[in-house]
Order: sequence, then structure tokens, then C-alpha cells
Amino acid sequence: MANQFQAPDFNEASKAITKLTNKLPKQIGAIAEQFFKESFENQGFTNNTLIPWKGTNSGKANKFGKKSEGILINSGTLKRSISFAASKGYVEVSVDGDVVPYAKIHNEGGMVSFAITDKSRKFFWFMFSKTSDQMWKAMALTKKTSISFKMPKRQFIGKSAMLNKQIEGHILKGFKTVENELFNPKFK
Repeated sequence: MANQFQAPDFNEASKAITKLTNKLPKQIGAIAEQFFKESFENQGFTNNTLIPWKGTNSGKANKFGKKSEGILINSGTLKRSISFAASKGYVEVSVDGDVVPYAKIHNEGGMVSFAITDKSRKFFWFMFSKTSDQMWKAMALTKKTSISFKMPKRQFIGKSAMLNKQIEGHILKGFKTVENELFNPKFK
């Protein structure tokens, strides 16, 4: 008694692998974009584990007059500005710095300075009248012509071991599907 093995159609296998590798950059870009956007829900960045963001006065009303839903979530513009570009063998996830010029300082931390102008003092008084927060009053009354402070690092995009594992798993699953469809021996 003999078993006969039918070899897979290697032309079909080649087409299936090419189709998969052409789709992978967009799929990987979508996975990475979603992963980085989840930093906002998680209120921290995940490398090997979640690294929570340093707190802020998120319980207070924001400049739009509503209670903040969390750190870096006032208007949602920063989160929505995360996007990816993909081409054959290449994926880049980024934030449009023209739309969100403050993204880099939030992601990396660093010193922030701004001038105290008559217009900013009016805004500080407006915020004090709206919130009764003494911080706004102090800023309106300060004799300083500029204010500097250290913005803490609140990374939401960057290298991540956890993301790499997700991407690797997705790629392996795709190739396993091709293998199951085309290379499993068929016995007669």
C-alpha cells in the first residue's frame, strides 16, 4: 500500500505570498496606529509593560470648560493626528507636526517657555473667573514677562517591545494561513 502526495501548486503559492507581503505594510501600519492611539485610553505608553503618565490637574475644567477625560485628552486632536504611511517593505507612524506642533514636547518632555502678554493676562483672568483656581490669578498678576516650566515626558508613540510582538504575531499568522491553504500535503 502506498500513499501518494500531491505537491502544492508553487505558482499559486508564489502569488499568495506576494499578495500577503503586499498587504502586510498597510495591516502593520493600522496595528501600530491603533496601538499608539491606545496610549490615550491607557493613560501611558506600553513598551514591555505600561508606563503610566505623570499626573496633572485633570480633574479640573479644561480650557473648553469641560472636565478632562484624562491626560492629553482635551480636544482629541493629538490622538487623531496619529497616522501611518505604508509602502512596499516600509511603514511609518507619525504625528503631523504642522497640525499638532506640541506633540513632540508631550512625547519627549522638556522645557516650555512662553511670553506673558496683555492678551495672555486677559485669558488668565477669564480662566480665574470661570474656575476660581488661584493658579490663574497668580499667572495674571505675575510681574514676569515669560514663564518657563518643565513638561514631563508623556510618551504616546515610539519603540515598543509589545507592539513588535503584536506585529510579529500578525505576520506569522498571515504566513501560517498561506501555508495551511497551499502547503498542507493532500493524501489520496
